[in-house]
Amino acid sequence: QIVQKAVSDIPGQIVPFYVSSEHFGIHSLKPFHSSHQPKIEVETVRLDETLDKLNIQNVSFLKVDIEGADLLALKSFDFNRFRPPVVMCEFMDARTQLHFGYTHHDIVNFMSNFGYSTYVSEWSPVLEYGRKGETTSSFQELVRFLPWKPDLSPVWGNLIFVPHSEAKALELCYRRLVSKVKLLSSLRSVPFLRKAYQMTKRIIQKRN
Repeated sequence: QIVQKAVSDIPGQIVPFYVSSEHFGIHSLKPFHSSHQPKIEVETVRLDETLDKLNIQNVSFLKVDIEGADLLALKSFDFNRFRPPVVMCEFMDARTQLHFGYTHHDIVNFMSNFGYSTYVSEWSPVLEYGRKGETTSSFQELVRFLPWKPDLSPVWGNLIFVPHSEAKALELCYRRLVSKVKLLSSLRSVPFLRKAYQMTKRIIQKRN
């Protein structure tokens, strides 16, 4: 069920929503791209209040990918009432620190207060945002997956949170996935098989 509101930690505000006419996947509450224009105004809501209105009794997976406002959404979720086995959140410090006033360290610290272990799924830098109906010339590669440490300086990717008791199970799952991807990586050395490699890699990632 789609709710046409903007998720934030402060409800009831009417705020501008910035839309990109060039890239369909980067619309945001803040204008972090040169193509952003304030096209509409939206009302902000909290996740906890919205879930109550929808009579949601259980949350098994929480994924937050809202172009910089991710920490605001997490702050509006009731982790004392719901405890998703997996929480996934996008991060990009270059975007959030300048436009939203936080870094991925703040996200990690927030989630640790609720007993979650943090893992970093870092991806190669975004060279080109997607355009509707077009295939981008760049393809993001998985750089590394590892437990989060304060001295890490990841550029962009996802933070994956699991309860402390499930941390080892997550590591095992990712090791299996990475081993499959490495097995396929030899295809990249053959030019006419590169496309097959990319398509197969996407399929494996979706299945896992």
